[in-house]
Amino acid sequence: MNRLTSSQFPNEGFNITRITYELFISFVTLISLGTILSYYLLPLQEPVREVLLITDSITALTFLVDFLIRLVYAPRKLKYLVPTGALDLLSGVPAFPILRLLRLPRLILTTRLLRRQTPRQFVQQARQRLAESSLLIVALITLLVMTIGSSAVVMYEANSPEANIRTGEEAVWWALVTMATVGYGDYSPVTSAGRIVGAVMMVVGVSIFSVLTSYIASTALSARRQGSNEQADLRKEIAELRQTLQQLVDKDKNFEQDSTERGSK
Repeated sequence: MNRLTSSQFPNEGFNITRITYELFISFVTLISLGTILSYYLLPLQEPVREVLLITDSITALTFLVDFLIRLVYAPRKLKYLVPTGALDLLSGVPAFPILRLLRLPRLILTTRLLRRQTPRQFVQQARQRLAESSLLIVALITLLVMTIGSSAVVMYEANSPEANIRTGEEAVWWALVTMATVGYGDYSPVTSAGRIVGAVMMVVGVSIFSVLTSYIASTALSARRQGSNEQADLRKEIAELRQTLQQLVDKDKNFEQDSTERGSK
């Protein structure tokens, strides 16, 4: 078995949910929990805390989308909503980082269910959904690198009098522009440590866009191959029909010829 079934998730329609997706949501949950623990427990600079709040808002929106997917495909929506669905919904409310702790029951449930899968099944699933798995991995890496890079650059830059990256919003914007290799130049690090962070993020950004390009190409080629296979099957069926019709025509001609010969005799 290479996918999680609805019988493993009571009251939820998981006939379309894949192992790779569940792993993606679980890792996003771990990133979110690490973010809020850092926000509330560590003595961080205010700009770094702003970065963590922005990251928390992104993960909150991800959880809202996850809730909607589970709700749409749940065969019994009311039973899904009470209680697990309600926790999923509340955990996706932005502006309240503490609510992300409500993802813990979902994380525990998913972890228990994923432990029933063998490593071979994980590998098979990843191979069968290679493009999708790559896209989810890219999304995770982007979120993680954006969070770490933004926090690091604003932490180093905020102490420099010549710096122009001083707030969490500016740091996140700079991180996204750097990973996208757009290079607007409106914000740039001036410290050595900040530039090292920028160099790492540029390398990661190039790698991310390479994977995205591969994903798009793989999707287009798969659709093209599928269309070619369908056309080949159609041609084969038409050829078989023509052969069958020709055989029937030949039999009919032979029958008429035999009948004529018998009549002449």
